[in-house]
Amino acid sequence: MSSKEIIAAVNGALDDSWQSAQEIADKLQIRVFNVRAAISRLHNDGLVSSHGEKPIRYRLREKPDESGQETRPEYRGEPVPYMRQGSYTPRSHPTITIRDSGKV
Repeated sequence: MSSKEIIAAVNGALDDSWQSAQEIADKLQIRVFNVRAAISRLHNDGLVSSHGEKPIRYRLREKPDESGQETRPEYRGEPVPYMRQGSYTPRSHPTITIRDSGKV
């Protein structure tokens, strides 16, 4: 099987129920490594959601994500400041170097 065929088969095997990679591999009779690689590709495309810890469960997304990126629902797209407000202002006290201390 080519990688495109494996991805298509894994995508067809996924449904609304949570399944582990081993369960999908047993159903399709392919190696778990290939299933995980296909799920990783589908997850990056925004078609699959994952849940839990080992064994991780997978299922199809109810509404496929357009961008392939997972975003928080409260995020509205405003730019997030890199530093806190006022952090670009000069220091309130001057820095003193050895040359400024009067000794030459």
